[in-house]
Order: sequence, then structure tokens, then C-alpha cells
Amino acid sequence: MGIFDFLKKKENTVADEDAVYLQAVPITRKRMDLLWLDPPRLAQVQQLVAQHGGAVTVRMGDNSELRDHEITQEDITWAKQIEPVVDRAFAAVRNNDHRGSIRYYKRALELAPGCDLFLMSIGSGYAFLGQKKKALAYLERAAAISPGNSRIRNNLNEVRRM
Repeated sequence: MGIFDFLKKKENTVADEDAVYLQAVPITRKRMDLLWLDPPRLAQVQQLVAQHGGAVTVRMGDNSELRDHEITQEDITWAKQIEPVVDRAFAAVRNNDHRGSIRYYKRALELAPGCDLFLMSIGSGYAFLGQKKKALAYLERAAAISPGNSRIRNNLNEVRRM
């Protein structure tokens, strides 16, 4: 195998990896909304679930789309498993390590396939790296999953103007 064949194979592997993330069947809307909660709000919901000993109805979403969900302890446990990976992604962003951030958000997508928040965050990371084509692919997928989400739409429009 020559160097050209090696580079071509490596390029296809990266493209195939992106396709896996971009074409994944999304998790439920309830679980996506749960992942949009910041850690203090997630802790509040966890406390409500524990107090009631079963499912509780929680209103979630952004100002343009509010939804009521029945949240269970199983949902909270699932979200808490993803939280450390997302914390690492946030830390990477704060340190301007956009490659690291993308890597952690992709790990989060393995736990929460098709999560609009993680797709948007990866798209934003690629935009910071100047990789507009990849940024658009991730942001457009996030927008297709959640067309009413104004934060995703704003990020997508920003990248389109780049």
C-alpha cells in the first residue's frame, strides 16, 4: 500500500465515522431535553424524582418549544452516566481545545445517538477549527432533528455566513 492509498483509506475512515454519528437514529425527545439541562437543574429533577418515588412531569425545552415529560429514575441514571463526558467536553471548550471537545462530544453521541445538543456542539467545534463543511453537516443534522430550536438555528446561520 502506497502513501496515497494509506491517506485515502484514512480519509474514508474519518468520513465513515462522521456518517455513523450523522445518520444515527436519535434518542427520544424526552432524553434529548434531559441532556439540555445544566447539572444544577438535572440535580433538581433528580431530587423531585427521588421525593415522589416514581415518574414526575417536568416541563423542558427552550422558549420556542416547551414540552412536558414523565421523567423516571432510569432517565436520570442514564443522563448522569453521560454527564462526566460532557463535563470534559465543556472543559475542552473553555481551554480552546476544540479537537478535544469534538472527541468528547462524539463519545457522548455514542451514549446518546442523534442528540441534537451534541451534534450542534460538534458542529460548533468544527466551525472554530475552520472546517465549514463538517460544521454544516453536524449543525444541519441537529437542525433537522430539532427544527424549532433557536440556539441550533442561530449557530447554523452563523456558520452559513462564514
